[in-house]
Amino acid sequence: MIGSNMKRVIALIAASAAAVSLAACGSNSSQDSKTIEFWDPYPQKNDSSTWAKYVTNCAPEGYNVKRIGYAQSDLLNNLTTAVKAGNAPQIALIDNPKMPTAVDAGLVTDIEAAGVDVSGFDKNIEGPGIIDGVQYGVSYGTNALGLYYTTPMSSIRLA
Repeated sequence: MIGSNMKRVIALIAASAAAVSLAACGSNSSQDSKTIEFWDPYPQKNDSSTWAKYVTNCAPEGYNVKRIGYAQSDLLNNLTTAVKAGNAPQIALIDNPKMPTAVDAGLVTDIEAAGVDVSGFDKNIEGPGIIDGVQYGVSYGTNALGLYYTTPMSSIRLA
């Protein structure tokens, strides 16, 4: 099941991508103006997967989403090549640790300049997309880790 944050983020970005490319240098001239190209790091999710169906169903009315999945290790390299060639996707789902590299390479546009309104998002959702005080993306989820222990174990001291 896809969370409400994911639905909100994809809908928000997909609507904005119809007017503005999120890739700083990408003109995307080879794309049909009614097609939003979306790259993600999930090549294992085929067209019949819940993820692929969800992404394609998030297109604004009158638009289609062309989803392309690249291996996590290949996505940034392919995005770099596409930006240089002038045919970058409107949306690329970039892993949080790779965002600074994408920003430094000029692969993404800041969200405000792209006209995307992210007001109302929790600061923890916005945080991973902020590099040097500028917002370049919005996280579509979080990783919540926990540590469980038994109370008697907490009193054990290791020498």
